[in-house]
Amino acid sequence: MSEALRKELRSALNKVSQAFDGLGDFTTFSALSLATIFKKPSTGTMIPICFRVGVQSVPVVAITGMFIG
Repeated sequence: MSEALRKELRSALNKVSQAFDGLGDFTTFSALSLATIFKKPSTGTMIPICFRVGVQSVPVVAITGMFIG
């Protein structure tokens, strides 16, 4: 087998490998997302999230408001 053919074969196999790697990452992400949908949120996580969204975003809103006018 010539060196050019080996190089092309390696390149093609690398692309296929990257495609399957991306598909695996997407499948893992999708499975974890679906599992989280059916999980009941606990108050131990819900209150800090509400605090972060409501209170800690005030500086961002203020700076954006100053630029917009």
